[in-house]
Amino acid sequence: MFQLPVCPYCHTVYRYGQVQKSQKEEIKECYHCHKKFKVSKMPGIAVLWLIVVIGAVLLNLAFLLVMPVLNIVPIIIISFAAVVFGIIFVPFFIGYKPVESNKKDKID
Repeated sequence: MFQLPVCPYCHTVYRYGQVQKSQKEEIKECYHCHKKFKVSKMPGIAVLWLIVVIGAVLLNLAFLLVMPVLNIVPIIIISFAAVVFGIIFVPFFIGYKPVESNKKDKID
C-alpha cells in the first residue's frame, strides 16, 4: 500500500519528483499513453498528519521531561523536523483516478 501512484490506464510508474509536482494539479496527462486522469489526495493523508503531530508533541514532551531547563530552540527544531518528515511522505498519499468522460463524446 505504501507506494507511489501509477497511471490508471497503462500503469506507468511515476517517480517521486513527478508526483510531488503533480499534487498541485487537478487533472494530469500521462506521458506514456497521453490519457488524462484525476490527481487526488487519499484519505490516509489525515492519518499521516495526525501521526506527525502526535509524534512531534510526544518528542517535545520527552525532551522537556529529560531536560526541564531546555530553551525553545530544540522544541522548534523538533517541530520543524516533524513537518519536514510529513511533507516528504505526502507524495505516497496521492492517488491517480481515471477521468469520467461524457457519453456524448463517445458518439461516432
